[in-house]
Amino acid sequence: MTDQIVSKRYALALFNAAESAEEGLTEQVQKELSFISDLWEKNAELRGFLEAPQISGDDKDKMLQMTFQGRISELLLQFLLFLLSKGRLVHILGINTRYDKLLKEKEGLVEAQVITAAPLDEKLSLPLKEIMEKKTGKKVSLIFKLDPGIIGGIRVIVGNQIIDHSIRTELDKLRENLLNLKV
Repeated sequence: MTDQIVSKRYALALFNAAESAEEGLTEQVQKELSFISDLWEKNAELRGFLEAPQISGDDKDKMLQMTFQGRISELLLQFLLFLLSKGRLVHILGINTRYDKLLKEKEGLVEAQVITAAPLDEKLSLPLKEIMEKKTGKKVSLIFKLDPGIIGGIRVIVGNQIIDHSIRTELDKLRENLLNLKV
């Protein structure tokens, strides 16, 4: 199974469990999962301990319980123990990413990746956000990225839709048209 499929399945299972919990734990689990993902990413000793084949599963279980008992929800702790028992704890970053997307979808929030050659000021980003919200019919969260390779203009990616008004794309189209021109 590919990493993306594994991450998607486990994230969906965790999301459904958190959503069906009496307390409605979806947002709390998301915060805790992000914390654990950061810890996983930044702490090589923790990763090394939990991935080491010479350390018994019982010792790893005890360490997780001692570390997180009372600090995170019981649901997430049991989920981590389950991942550990299945050898899937290495997918925690992907699970976190997928879980975050599921929560945003539930809340009707869409991420739009905005790529420009230079940083956009607030005078331009606010109207862009309003246009994207009107176009998608959902709340939009803009994520800005710089790419000097587009030369100028803007490229917006929302889901699987790309709106490309970059100078690089226009130059490529012009080049293609000139090469196809028969004289």
